[in-house]
Amino acid sequence: MPFLKKHWPLLLILTVAFLVRLLAVLQYGDFWGDEMFSFVYSQKPWLLSLTKFWIWETNPPLHLLLLKLWWYVFPATEWYARLPSLLFGVASVYAIYALGKKMFNQRTGIVAALLLALSPYNIFLSATTRVYALLLLLTILSLNYFYTIFFLEQKTRWQQIIFSVIALLLLYAHLTGLVVLALEILLVWIMRRKKIKSLFKLFLWPFLLWLPWAIPAAFSKITTPHFGQAWFFTIEQTPASLLNAFRPLFTGLGAAYWALLIIFIFFATTIWTMYQQRKNDRPNEAFIVLLIFSLLPLVAALFLGLWNIKFIVFTLPTVQLLVAYFLTTYLARWPTLIGIFCLLLVLPGLVELTFLLPLEKWSTLNKYISTNINPAKNQLLIYSNFTDEQRLNRYFNFSIPALPYYALTEKENWDKTIITQNYLRIIHPLSELQNWYQAENLKNYNDIFVLEVNTIGEINLSKLLEQNGWHLLASPFKPHLLGDYILLHYGR
Repeated sequence: MPFLKKHWPLLLILTVAFLVRLLAVLQYGDFWGDEMFSFVYSQKPWLLSLTKFWIWETNPPLHLLLLKLWWYVFPATEWYARLPSLLFGVASVYAIYALGKKMFNQRTGIVAALLLALSPYNIFLSATTRVYALLLLLTILSLNYFYTIFFLEQKTRWQQIIFSVIALLLLYAHLTGLVVLALEILLVWIMRRKKIKSLFKLFLWPFLLWLPWAIPAAFSKITTPHFGQAWFFTIEQTPASLLNAFRPLFTGLGAAYWALLIIFIFFATTIWTMYQQRKNDRPNEAFIVLLIFSLLPLVAALFLGLWNIKFIVFTLPTVQLLVAYFLTTYLARWPTLIGIFCLLLVLPGLVELTFLLPLEKWSTLNKYISTNINPAKNQLLIYSNFTDEQRLNRYFNFSIPALPYYALTEKENWDKTIITQNYLRIIHPLSELQNWYQAENLKNYNDIFVLEVNTIGEINLSKLLEQNGWHLLASPFKPHLLGDYILLHYGR
């Protein structure tokens, strides 16, 4: 009982964190594209995975490896594929509490845990079969040991070993794990320069153990004929796209105007806090650590044009910690007001998330096509995004053939093509599409369903069919799929 009496706020927050993430998993729906990739390529044979597939993949293979081991215990389904992310997400809530308590005080740790527990974007990541929930957990753990060893100077041999192991896991989790380690090096260089050699020693063997993947993986990317045509080279740089990149760190996925207000308040409070600390000549080292770790990646992403949340997602915990620090510093006398502000901060994003889920329901496409199936006709489904083949194989429930537009040169090596070229944004001229039309003998069909998406490059299948004498039989239908998908039904 004394334990419950002492720790009931944290236990309550952890319980809420688990329940809201569980609800998100239950409502998440079918796999979307990146999830399907993780699901499929965590089930390939060991030898091919280690020597080819995980080398070709853009990001390191830690999450795929964990899923592969996971399947030895649990069945390969949507629910079980998302369960590790749920566990990582809940663990992150406790980890940020421990970090906030260590850097500031218990109240800050509790508020940070509450913010992360209810963070709409963290809930979303905790229900997604991708590496990001694990990446955030490793980032928090790394910062915890980093701060303990280099700022509190409470190092032991085991703490140093664990810190190095976490660094290795970060390197094998995601490419932005490199940025996490680089920021820690920068912080030591600025604030604890005499300890820089000690940090390099702790990072040396993780870096060496990372090279067996990093070197062949980099070589496979650089030598591809389509190097430089990835989607992130074509990010639209507008105020709206910048806001879309930053607002998940503060309020979640929606509520643009609310997010803009919160971001303004955050930066204004940051400037005011810096001014006050400098004026009183009382700099708070923990605040400076979080400030550099949070703002430097955001500024770098701004100037480099990397206006997508994937490049800065690892800053989510430190942004939440900064917000918690501001709340417990400036509203210390009003704990109820702190709780109300936390709820107001996340509420619009949580509402948006409830409307966003499920992300995909392939049953909507199946239902539409079922009303238009005619066994007397020679019917076909064609689709513009060749990577959708994996989801069609899992969710498309009809006997009519499904054909992707596939002008890529390595069609005979399906796995290499989907791994190394799934992120490309290549412009396909109509003449190229016409050659494909003839090669696939599309004129021999009576009906063609077109599943078209305009976010992967210019692949205008509808224009191709209309140019060859096809006409729409019904109004365009928008299936419940993630992205700008549209289903068209053509006849002759």
